[in-house]
Amino acid sequence: MAISVNTAYAITVSENFDNTANGVNGWIAADANSSLGLSPFNSLVYNATGGIGNSGYISTIDPSAGTTVFVAPKSFASNMTSYLGGTLSFSLFDAQRADINSPVVIIYGANGKTISFALGDLPKPGTTFTPYSIALNARGWTFYNGTDVNGTVPVNAADFAGVLADATLTIQADWHTGDDNTGLDTVSLTSAVSAVPEASTWTMMILGFFGTGFMAYRRKSALRWL
Repeated sequence: MAISVNTAYAITVSENFDNTANGVNGWIAADANSSLGLSPFNSLVYNATGGIGNSGYISTIDPSAGTTVFVAPKSFASNMTSYLGGTLSFSLFDAQRADINSPVVIIYGANGKTISFALGDLPKPGTTFTPYSIALNARGWTFYNGTDVNGTVPVNAADFAGVLADATLTIQADWHTGDDNTGLDTVSLTSAVSAVPEASTWTMMILGFFGTGFMAYRRKSALRWL
């Protein structure tokens, strides 16, 4: 997992599964609809090659029963408030032909509310990695109905922010009516870009402040001699 800040002041936390020593790095596979909660439901496999750029990725076999999801550890995503208005990006593949319009992301809030994002016009995962980028605002999100299809009740901005304040992030692994073999790679959360002046701009601004102050001082001194 890596955290970076770019010059436009966008914060990004990412997991590329490139560190073989870390392996799955705290991620688990769980049943999204289990009464036991998001406890480990199926084995999660670390693959050292075959991911984006032939680097590492994680995968799981989803049995025909249940709805398997990849669950991010709290160290990756818990308080997601900093990413409100930003984006969630990741890449998925399913070795089987995807034939279910599952909600692609499900987020469980500590406030007792669970929300999901529908594929909509986005493609189903292919048999090679398919990239996704999802806006982290209320648009397109609904309250999760506990099934393989997306909910119908839309989420408002207040509910969305409330869920993100203490969240468990999950990404769908169940895309086929039978067994699945689904892989996940290059997961990242990026905050909304905040315009921050670059160093050269700061320098010009400071010089401008000094210049304005100096001119005010000269005018004040001149008035004393009148």
